[in-house]
Amino acid sequence: MVGTTSMEAHNLHYSFLENKQLLQGYTMHPEYLLPRTLQERCNSEQQKELSQALVQKLTTGDYHPLAILATHNMLHSQHILINARLAYSQADNYLYRFDFDSVDFNFQRIRICGPNARGCLHADELSYLFKLPATFKLDESRAEYATIWRFVAMFVEFARRSNPNAPLTQPLVDWKPVSRSGGRMCLNINEDLKFIPQPEHANMEFYDQLYKETLYDDSYYGFDGIPYAKPPLGELRFKAPQDVEPWKDVLDCFQPRDMCLQLSSLTKQLEGSEDCLYLNIAAKTLHSKKPLPVMVYVAGGAFVRGDASRRTWSPDYLMREDVIYISIGHRLGAFGLLSFADPALQVPGNAALKDVVLALKWIKANVSRFNGDAENITFFGHSGGSMLVHLLMLSPQAEGLFHKAILMAGFANTMLRLPNMEYRIAKQLGYSGDNKDVEVFDFLNNVDPKLLATVDIWTESERLQYTVLKPYVPCVEPYATASAILRAEPSELQRSAWSNKIPIMVGTTSMEAHNLHYSFLENKQLLQGYTMHPEYLLPRTLQERCNSEQQKELSQALVQKLTTGDYHPLAILATHNMLHSQHILINARLAYSQAVNYLYRFDFDSVDFNFRRIHNYGPNVRGVFHGDEMSYLFKMTATFKLDESRAEYATIWRFVAMFVEFAGGLEAWWIGSLFRDLVAACA
Repeated sequence: MVGTTSMEAHNLHYSFLENKQLLQGYTMHPEYLLPRTLQERCNSEQQKELSQALVQKLTTGDYHPLAILATHNMLHSQHILINARLAYSQADNYLYRFDFDSVDFNFQRIRICGPNARGCLHADELSYLFKLPATFKLDESRAEYATIWRFVAMFVEFARRSNPNAPLTQPLVDWKPVSRSGGRMCLNINEDLKFIPQPEHANMEFYDQLYKETLYDDSYYGFDGIPYAKPPLGELRFKAPQDVEPWKDVLDCFQPRDMCLQLSSLTKQLEGSEDCLYLNIAAKTLHSKKPLPVMVYVAGGAFVRGDASRRTWSPDYLMREDVIYISIGHRLGAFGLLSFADPALQVPGNAALKDVVLALKWIKANVSRFNGDAENITFFGHSGGSMLVHLLMLSPQAEGLFHKAILMAGFANTMLRLPNMEYRIAKQLGYSGDNKDVEVFDFLNNVDPKLLATVDIWTESERLQYTVLKPYVPCVEPYATASAILRAEPSELQRSAWSNKIPIMVGTTSMEAHNLHYSFLENKQLLQGYTMHPEYLLPRTLQERCNSEQQKELSQALVQKLTTGDYHPLAILATHNMLHSQHILINARLAYSQAVNYLYRFDFDSVDFNFRRIHNYGPNVRGVFHGDEMSYLFKMTATFKLDESRAEYATIWRFVAMFVEFAGGLEAWWIGSLFRDLVAACA
């Protein structure tokens, strides 16, 4: 059983009235009133900024906000205990809030603040549990008299049978244990007894946002929803992002912002917003002897879906390590990847990539404020996010914005856009004019964003080629601009890319597209389509160099060669498509790069922890498919706490440790690279 009074440290309000020096001291140093748990993880400047922000939030009612802050210090400690009990305890937890503001029987308040002060301060509840020196005999008609015997009865009943609902109080209120769901309920003890939502719980959740805890009880600071660009609305819909306008007030960064407007692959419902250019920061600590390595993540989703926030990809595992983790939200689909050849429109394409470049610039300029090392930034992504990382490795716009890269199951050696995509989208949405850029742009710029996010322009043939053909992909921009990302094909840019001087880590799962095997079992039409056209599963780099007849012959030969094991050869061919893209990248790096390249292959076939496979194909399917490695890098919606004896538990920390060590190990490769440059200069 646990509780406090409703105004634990509000006595400070009266102390300030009598002691101006005390008020002056706390006004100069409000950080002294922060919970110790927050103080330990901030330097002095950050403590002051944080305490000032809290004071501003708590400036309500008749009491001095510094006194309210001190009360919340105590309540935060109680809050941490209750959360820990809910996480680890198998027994009940009862929460009370003593709120009886007696005129003459709250002896602690009267003794310290005088007879004219009001409130229920620290230790005032003891007047109702013990006879104190100031205690006097009460008339039985007084509410204080009833409160004594109710309070005592609940304590004794709890001592008797671990349940405080005594015969005296049970008819008045049903006091239930704290629940893991349904809100934080407490027994409010006043002249009457009421079972109510804890009034201070919303502010305790506010504290939680400052001091987050992971699945495995590692604490960190989270700053969600930081804008890095103006919202891309109205005339800015398809255009390059513009710098964010500074804000004057304290920015609320306690909840993630909306993902980019998209059609959910799970619910088939529309979700998100056009206003989506935000990033999220998780900091293990805000103060250390030297700044921490920075890991910047871009989520995948084939450029049409994805969520950058902890709702989907929570950095719980990474926050066991001394790193700063940042995720970037950017435009998706038509909002981020349309391209018009007419220079007058100023929409040459790749707005999504330009979003990320602007975010990287923001990070470079500001991450030191979050204890991050602006000269040690690792940029990583998965699937479509990895392709985006790869493309920015080739773009001069990103030079110097990151110092290492990790590419997970996504490579952009070539790009294939649907022909006349912008015109086709407009036609599908009701446009009746000709294929003229200005007119098509005007139509699409004014169309309902919900329609733009859900439009489907695919033919059946194109849909079947999904493994190599995507509806929205980055492009070679048709004309030069100051912010141009790509002015040539990736294969051309790789040879002289600035990123040839930085180390990379690259990998896939062992069975990237073997999921097609199970799709074929459920969808005979899909199997029939690929059986008739196995060439659709060829890597794009091979398709471009063969006519249709040669593509068919080559694919049939590969299918014959790959007819081994328990999986359909077409599924194995699709996996080799992905591996071939990785193979091309590695060969190019070996030919042109002066830095190291680390290659991994994720092959852990867990029964119940490979969530992507389980989500898509059920609990009885086995294998390590595209996205299954993400279960071991991020806390996901389906994640559960593992016993430490399980191999999955060990795999998480090994996988995370390798990523973090790669991100942290700047000095060795940088010195080696510098030495090679010096040798070359001397030669």
